[in-house]
Amino acid sequence: MPFENLKAVVLTHQDIDHIGGAPAFTQKAGHDITIYAHELECLYIEGGFRLLKPISAV
Repeated sequence: MPFENLKAVVLTHQDIDHIGGAPAFTQKAGHDITIYAHELECLYIEGGFRLLKPISAV
C-alpha cells in the first residue's frame, strides 16, 4: 500500500521511540492522519505529563 493511503496510526504507549515519528507520518502522507492512543497515554503524548522514559543522553 502506498504511504499516501495511510489513514490512521495506533500508538501503543508513550515511549519516545513509539511516538516520535507520528508527526512525520502526517507530513510525509500529505494529509491528516488519525492518531489513536489510549486516553491515559494521550496525557503523555500531548505533553500534559513528562514522558516516563525520556530520551537519555548516551
